[in-house]
Amino acid sequence: MTRNFMLATGIVALFAPLLAVPAAAQNDRRSPPAMAGRDLMMHAGPQASYPQVRRIQQGQQVQIYGCLNDRSWCDVGYGNDRGWVNGPDLYADYGGRRDSIVNLGGNLQIGNLTFSIGNYWDNYYRQQPFYGERTRWEQRYFDEYQPSWGPRPNQPYWGGRTNTGYMLRQTYLRAGPDVDYPRIGIIRARTRVLIHGCLRDWSWCDISDRRNRGWVFGQHISSAYRGQQRSVNSIAPYIGITVLTFSFGRYWDDNYRSQPFYRERDSWERQYVQKYRPSWGAGPERRYENRQWVPQQQQRQQPRMMPPGQQQQLQRQQQDAARQQAQGRDQARVRQQAQEQARARQQLQEQAQARALAQGQAQARAEQQAQERVQARNQAQGQANARNRQQAQEQAQAQRKAQSQARTQRKQPDAQKPSDDRDRKPKPSGS
Repeated sequence: MTRNFMLATGIVALFAPLLAVPAAAQNDRRSPPAMAGRDLMMHAGPQASYPQVRRIQQGQQVQIYGCLNDRSWCDVGYGNDRGWVNGPDLYADYGGRRDSIVNLGGNLQIGNLTFSIGNYWDNYYRQQPFYGERTRWEQRYFDEYQPSWGPRPNQPYWGGRTNTGYMLRQTYLRAGPDVDYPRIGIIRARTRVLIHGCLRDWSWCDISDRRNRGWVFGQHISSAYRGQQRSVNSIAPYIGITVLTFSFGRYWDDNYRSQPFYRERDSWERQYVQKYRPSWGAGPERRYENRQWVPQQQQRQQPRMMPPGQQQQLQRQQQDAARQQAQGRDQARVRQQAQEQARARQQLQEQAQARALAQGQAQARAEQQAQERVQARNQAQGQANARNRQQAQEQAQAQRKAQSQARTQRKQPDAQKPSDDRDRKPKPSGS
């Protein structure tokens, strides 16, 4: 008996890893399908202000992957797209009745989800246009954070922490923390901007709007502090604005390659060295040799010679890496084409349904108009027949009346014509 028990215990321990369900699979468990109770818009986050992904028409079936703990928003899949829709507008069938998933409660066994913009966008929106503005949307995620979204991250997912600010006055956006740097554009007063950080003396701040990134005076930006908007240079240490350094080469290479003044990069870098300020951070690299400016092309060191075997191995590694990158790009392109084809098919189906609905409505209107014309024609004909009968009756009555009067006149004697005896007068007697 003891031997059999030990044998059974060993078998269970051996196959236990195979029977375990990964946590990721539990989190991605699908709930029963639901349908849209009305026309819905799928968003890239659990709020209507997030970018729009696609429209879901009323009655279309969606797959629920989970909802926030208050069921206000749910993560759904529709076609090849994934996103968030309003939870009360999703309906499901349960127990012979159709009702909102909010009213059905836990009967559908819908799991609770949290929302973290970094992982979610990286998994589903790398091909979307708004993915290029992910740092701005991440800042908005922090600014509009809701407790129902789950634990708040301690640090940004895609980079440094940014703050929201507003311009106090109209000013120029420049390509460096000095008025001598090129102008990128004009930012008007009351424009909403993202503050990426400021110099350590808060004199200049690195900001961005929807189009450009550059430097402005810190006193020209305001941010919220204790319920009031105050200039950044007076409250920066209290609202957690990042202290930045200004490294000319990296900053220009990351932000201004498409700008016209980037062609004069060496000239501006020389000016950066000549006018260097301690508030900009670590000093620039040594660019002078014997008081002569060394062009950037001459500063590059020649590659170190390697043994032939190691050089061939490095070349093979580079070729393999290039081949893998090309395969990855091809696969991404194929996936994107498949998604575009699926969207095109879906749009054609929706257009066909819309045309069929429009044709049905037009046919129904035409039939209704034909019925109304027939009814109007029958009504007009009935009215005309009624008038004809009334006129015939009136004419018959008039004829009968005329005949009756004629008969009456023929029956009466001629009272106006006196007889001869009465008309004769007696003659006088003496004549």
